[in-house]
Amino acid sequence: MTPYAELPDDFVSGMKDEAQRVSLEVLKNLNLKRRRVLIVGGAGYIGSVLTERLLTWGHDVRSTDLVL
Repeated sequence: MTPYAELPDDFVSGMKDEAQRVSLEVLKNLNLKRRRVLIVGGAGYIGSVLTERLLTWGHDVRSTDLVL
C-alpha cells in the first residue's frame, strides 16, 4: 500500500502532470551535453519525472531520497 492511497486519483494525476511541467520548465532552456547528475529527492513527484527525463536524454543519473 502506498502512502498516497487515500488521495483522490485526479489529485495524484494532477500532481504528476505538474511534476512533468516543472521538470520541463527547468530543463527546456539548458543545452546540456552528457552530464553526471545527482538528484536529491529523486523518489518524489518532481524528482522521479526529472530522473526519467534525464535518463532518456542520455545523462548519468544518481538519485537519493529519505527512507522512513
